Amino acid sequence: MAVFVMGFLCINDPLTHVLASLPASSSADALEAARFEQLPPTVFAPGGRLHGVERVARESSPPGDDESSCAVIALRCCSKRSRETEETDLVDDAVNGPFAVVSGIGAISPFLHRDEACDTRQDSKKNEGGCYLPLVMEYDESSNLDSHPTPISVISPSIVVGVGGKGIDSAVLLRRAAEVCSSMYKSDNGGVEWFMSHSLEGINENFSVGPIGGAARVETSTLARRIADLAQSSTQSLGGKSGRMLSSSLLVVGPNEERTNNDDYCGDDDFVIWRVDPTGQFWKLDASAVGRAAINVESELLDKVRKWMKNNNKQTDSEEPEVDISNADTNAYLSSLSVEEAVTVANDCLVNGIMSSMKRNNQNSDGLLDNSIIEKALRRRLKTTTIRPGPFGVSNPYIELISG
Repeated sequence: MAVFVMGFLCINDPLTHVLASLPASSSADALEAARFEQLPPTVFAPGGRLHGVERVARESSPPGDDESSCAVIALRCCSKRSRETEETDLVDDAVNGPFAVVSGIGAISPFLHRDEACDTRQDSKKNEGGCYLPLVMEYDESSNLDSHPTPISVISPSIVVGVGGKGIDSAVLLRRAAEVCSSMYKSDNGGVEWFMSHSLEGINENFSVGPIGGAARVETSTLARRIADLAQSSTQSLGGKSGRMLSSSLLVVGPNEERTNNDDYCGDDDFVIWRVDPTGQFWKLDASAVGRAAINVESELLDKVRKWMKNNNKQTDSEEPEVDISNADTNAYLSSLSVEEAVTVANDCLVNGIMSSMKRNNQNSDGLLDNSIIEKALRRRLKTTTIRPGPFGVSNPYIELISG
């Protein structure tokens, strides 16, 4: 298991890591958990544990075969090049410079509807189950079935958020993030209405002085903190404005307001990723996956780092099957990727991580579902967003939406 000290890449959920350090569960502990995990999160068990909170935290990372949940991965990359290379070579800025990638797979409704065209096919009598198709969330009969829902949203001109976990809770969390973001446009900056009608005014390249007017942006760290406060309040009180705990985690990606290396072409902290868990914990990362098969997805990323290290002769001992990876190794790998390569890595980690989780759970033991069919279906549902510095710098980035 790889848990990095600086918190850049989190393979184990913090709550799971804490529980793993506890003594082996006895029958009394199991009985206590069964009695108290369905109670409100404010109820302490006799052993002092909040089983209701632990249950919601576990449900925020469902297994790969849970089609009613969604998954998101975010990577913060920085392809560096020297000043001399910048002056002598004509290199596309899309390949070099700081950027971030957010990729996700939406949820599918557990409910089914009958395909009317199936009745006319000859194989309908042989495979009655094939006549039923899954509904996507918020399905509309007039809409295209290929337009799958996305767990990713561009909630401001400079911030992208992604949610992972149970489908319904993720939809609520995504809407909550949008509402919090809208409420953060202060009245002295013109408010939301002024922002919508004057979105290109007040751009200021002086990083010490934020943009004003319609271009006033929401701070990434402040947004993550406020959403974390709402999540934490759900664990401390009942019937509040925050509602119940949500079995979903949030990734907030945007410019880093605290960056210090303004003179560098590609700073290590130009963009930032904040992760907010159901318990209200939040911290800064270089890469993270949340939601469906999150541990497997992050394991796929670690495998890619190991292969990259071997290909670059940075790892000489090939006898060890598992090698600890440092923050520097992960950052070096992410810094070696172009935008197109990072998008491919994020999508591959999502799809392969979900499929590996399904194989581990023996979902394909009956041979009815071919791996290629599952992979094709997952890739069709991929939604990816890239965020790069815009013409006015990192503070006003360029965001691009890419379909799977």
